[in-house]
Amino acid sequence: MQTQIVCEPIDNDGAIFALIALINISIVINSFFIWFANQTNWSKPKKLLVKITSAIAAIFTLFIFTDLHDEFILTASIIGIIPISFTAIETLKNWSIFKPILGLISFSILTFYNTIFYLNIWEVSWPILQKMSILLCLTWVNLIIRDSKKLHKIQLLFQGFGITIKKTL
Repeated sequence: MQTQIVCEPIDNDGAIFALIALINISIVINSFFIWFANQTNWSKPKKLLVKITSAIAAIFTLFIFTDLHDEFILTASIIGIIPISFTAIETLKNWSIFKPILGLISFSILTFYNTIFYLNIWEVSWPILQKMSILLCLTWVNLIIRDSKKLHKIQLLFQGFGITIKKTL
C-alpha cells in the first residue's frame, strides 16, 4: 500500500492566511513547551523529551491540509500528550502556592469553549473564546513558572546565610 501526501488546490482566498496562521500557532505553542521545559528543574533527558515531542506534534499539525488530515491530527494529538502531560503535572505539583483563581478561570473558559464547540452551538463565539482560553492558560502557566523561579532564587539567597525556606501549603 502506497500513501501519498497530496495538497489539492483550494478555491478559498483565505486558505493561504489560514495556513500561515497555523504555522504561526504551531511555532508559538512549540516555543512555549521549549521555554517551559527550560524553566523547570527537570533532568536533561526529560527536558529533551518534552522539546522533541512538542516539535514533532507541531510538525504533524502543519500537514492537516493534506488528504491524510485525520491521521496527522490523531498522530499530533497522541504525540502532543507527552509535553502537555509533563507541563500539567509540573503545574499541578505546585498548585497550592500558585494562582489558583486564574487557573480555575482559565480551565473553566477552556471547558466552556470545548463544550460549545463539540455541541456545535454559538459558532460566532468560537474564535473569541478560543483565543481567550489560550491566552489565559498561557498567562497562568507563565505566572506559575515566574513565581517558581522567584521562590527558588529567594531560597538560594537565604541558604547562603544558613536560613532554610520551605514551601508551605
